Amino acid sequence: AFRRGWLAEGRAGYNHFRFDQRSLVPTGGLADRLGFGNIHVPGMEATDGLPVISLGFGASTGGSTFKPLHFLDRNLQLTGSVSVPAARHDVKVGVDFRRLRTRADFSVFPTGFFFFGGPGLSLTSDPYFGYFDPDAFYSSGGSDVADLLLGLPMSVTMGLQFSRPETLAWEGHVFAQDAWRVNERLTLTYGVRYEYQAPYAEADGQAANFDPDGMRILLADRGGNSSSLIRPDRDNFAPRLGFAWRAAEDTVLRGGWGLFYSPENAGRADVMTKNYPFALREDLVNDVFSGLPFAYVLDTGVPRQSSAEVPPGEAIPVEDIPNAGNQPSFFVDPEFRTRRGQRRDIAHGRGEADQAAHHHAH
Repeated sequence: AFRRGWLAEGRAGYNHFRFDQRSLVPTGGLADRLGFGNIHVPGMEATDGLPVISLGFGASTGGSTFKPLHFLDRNLQLTGSVSVPAARHDVKVGVDFRRLRTRADFSVFPTGFFFFGGPGLSLTSDPYFGYFDPDAFYSSGGSDVADLLLGLPMSVTMGLQFSRPETLAWEGHVFAQDAWRVNERLTLTYGVRYEYQAPYAEADGQAANFDPDGMRILLADRGGNSSSLIRPDRDNFAPRLGFAWRAAEDTVLRGGWGLFYSPENAGRADVMTKNYPFALREDLVNDVFSGLPFAYVLDTGVPRQSSAEVPPGEAIPVEDIPNAGNQPSFFVDPEFRTRRGQRRDIAHGRGEADQAAHHHAH
């Protein structure tokens, strides 16, 4: 039972957010009809649109680098607090729990990003211009438009998401604070908050992180690997200090200082679901100096991989990954810490000084 004057407060919230974006002209046959080889993969919606074409002089056309995009967030929050008044103190303690669930279903460069270099970088440049001057060995001339007509991009980036990732995390926070009315003119507030923000983990373990020391891909929730592949940060204590001082009958000065922790941006939820073998990305380059055969020609393209087998064990050595030399990987430091910042505020107000000081204490 609560004593007289005590106040208990509880709240519950649920957020359901869905967001969908589709490609420009999302039709599976158009890329084929326009002569782009090996863009469309039957049965994979992400490959239905047009590739992105970017020319060296700045023009760009075509589809998207990430659409179709499907987001679905379902987040639950429960909070509770108890306030205990005393002669000159208002003590408050509370808890805050959040269950986070997000689905970020999209591929990176699903229909390809094609860049055609301008003069000096294009495939129709003269690679031997200045050949007899070792200090001026560079190409000259050429045209990005001519390269496009010939189907010879300078660089190509293509990728596919093989899974439909759904990531989970939770946060638990507790706090205690006090507002001490030192006298009729001064009120001090102080307290501390502890925050735990669990790293995101994919619901079915379909996440991977690059290990630069071992030159391998670590697979989540396999062997000795954790489900998140990130060590939790458990020391996020956040003190708070504040005051409200009535400097004159019509003037109140207020100030405060505190430490605050940020879970960074929402990209932390799904970045490791974009690594092989749950997703694939390839970077191909046509080098004007290397000549034939070119690595990529628009009308033939390269064979597209629409799935990847997850091998047994807790890691995949880089040498066992197909075309590993053309595949970038995402790396998140396993010791990644929640970022901390400080905030200071000084303000003053006029009128109703007693009421302003009392409100600041709460």
